[in-house]
Amino acid sequence: MKKRTWTVASMFAVAAIAGVSLVSLYGIQDVQATKEKVKIKNEEKMMDHRPKEIREKIEKSWSNALKAYAIDDSEWTKIDYADSIHLTETLSQEEKTSFIDSMYGAMEKYSKIGDMMPLMLVNEDKSKVVILFQHDEGKGKTVKIELALKGEANSLTNDGASRKWTVENVEEK
Repeated sequence: MKKRTWTVASMFAVAAIAGVSLVSLYGIQDVQATKEKVKIKNEEKMMDHRPKEIREKIEKSWSNALKAYAIDDSEWTKIDYADSIHLTETLSQEEKTSFIDSMYGAMEKYSKIGDMMPLMLVNEDKSKVVILFQHDEGKGKTVKIELALKGEANSLTNDGASRKWTVENVEEK
């Protein structure tokens, strides 16, 4: 019986060592997100891969949505909803999970089949995101969803939770 116990313990030790070496072999490491500005290389933008007529229709929809809410987009970084990964990869793991949950939850609740591709506006310190889109292929109402990052940076709140994204406001015009 002692031999089996030792063998099982040895197997776990080998598995642990192999796991550690595989992690280092594949370069998996804990990534700490930085607060750099969201930048998207031109070759990585989804808009550039769409046909011209679709691209123009989406850009017109975005322009209409900005006008509907009188938003000056010069203070924001504009991101195609399809390019949201470029924002999320700059967030910490907790903020990324919280952001995705809030964003997808809001989109599931307020978007419909036939809506135009949303535009995401991100403020400089990435603490606020405004999502704008139009219903009915650009012919319907315009929706504005505001997401905000709540909580203290690099610290825990009283309930043990870190910074969380929440849906702050939703408007439809």
